[in-house]
Amino acid sequence: FTIEKRQVVLTSGSAEKEYDGSALTNEAVTISGDGFIPGEGADMDVTGRQLLPGSSENAFTYTLTEGTRTENYDITAEYGSLTVTNRAVPYEITVQAVSGSVLYDGSGKTVSGFETLGFEKNGHSYTVSGLTAEGFGIHAGSYPVSVSGTAIVTDEFGNDVTAQFSVSAEEGDLVIAKRRITFTSESAEKEYDGEALTAEEVTVTGDGFAEGEGAAYAFTGRQLLPGSAENVFEVVFDDAALPENYEVTISFG
Repeated sequence: FTIEKRQVVLTSGSAEKEYDGSALTNEAVTISGDGFIPGEGADMDVTGRQLLPGSSENAFTYTLTEGTRTENYDITAEYGSLTVTNRAVPYEITVQAVSGSVLYDGSGKTVSGFETLGFEKNGHSYTVSGLTAEGFGIHAGSYPVSVSGTAIVTDEFGNDVTAQFSVSAEEGDLVIAKRRITFTSESAEKEYDGEALTAEEVTVTGDGFAEGEGAAYAFTGRQLLPGSAENVFEVVFDDAALPENYEVTISFG
């Protein structure tokens, strides 16, 4: 007289999805074969998970419930599969190079970097690396902050998930503003004495000249007879100063 063990097969479920940043799980476990008798059974702890594209077993462990005796069962565990596929339509990320504005001062100006390299998609955080952005200029004007390199995207756990993203880059602008400068010739007054009245001093206001730059002044303003006239002059920039770096206003005394 033989009482045979019951043959029990525990099989974890399978699942498949596109990559979305969340681990794929399936906690279902089916019981087949002879099964457990009423009042007996097992508690399942499913640990299988698949985060990145690829496949893995949907592993699990089990613990027999109180009153369930091991010697009454032959138990077989079979694992389903968890499969994550590449995204059919990659997530889109746009990195924006920084922009900046400075006043011309005769020295080279550089701006570099990005507004942000951290992004969120579907509730998960990602970081872009592998790119550089830099713009350089000396004279007044607008210069592109160009982006170069190959983008690499990592998830919050440091995994390379570049294949799941389409990364585009937008240039920034480095603007070197002209120096605003006002030249004002002095005023003068006297009684008639037969000699022309002149005044050859110029006051420079506003942003002034950049260091090492300047100008000379050629006066043509003169008043011989009683009356008034503008103290006219011309500004002659020296060799180190380029007029295009300045926004000039001339005021005559």
